[in-house]
Amino acid sequence: MPALFCLIGVPMPIAVGTNLLEIVFSGGLESLLYALDRRVDLSIVVPLLTGSAFGARIGSAAINIVDERKSRSTPG
Repeated sequence: MPALFCLIGVPMPIAVGTNLLEIVFSGGLESLLYALDRRVDLSIVVPLLTGSAFGARIGSAAINIVDERKSRSTPG
């Protein structure tokens, strides 16, 4: 995402959305393959999914608060 935003100049909401889309597809495929191979521990997965959903909600709300110009000058 930083490369899309900082180097190419894609607006922050589109860069975040593109990054999330890639994560959903790659992570979803790997999760499915692990589940089919019966290597998934639900006692770990459920809290991780809950925390991820909560963090995604906070992150998407933060995008509307942060100024894009200020974000470009902040490294990392």
